[in-house]
Amino acid sequence: QGCSATAHTTITVSGTIGIVDATLDPVQVFPNPATDHLVVRAEGMNQVILYNTLCKVVTSFNLQGNEATLSLNDLSNGVYIIRILMQDGTYLSKKIIKK
Repeated sequence: QGCSATAHTTITVSGTIGIVDATLDPVQVFPNPATDHLVVRAEGMNQVILYNTLCKVVTSFNLQGNEATLSLNDLSNGVYIIRILMQDGTYLSKKIIKK
């Protein structure tokens, strides 16, 4: 007659790739895309630096606190990188779109 076999595999998923849970993200940047302003929220920010796609500093802000509202009125439409210096010396970066 023939042979038959059955195999069982258990796969455990402990995380996902490509999906960011906003509750786990230490930095919130919104709205994105943005038109005239951008709000940045993070615990313990020291400085916010905005770079263009050529890695040139467009603007920077020294600050203390957990929230900053940045005006984007003087910026051209396009893609920018926002880099946040934290009080512990680490940097966090996000891509933003100005339209």
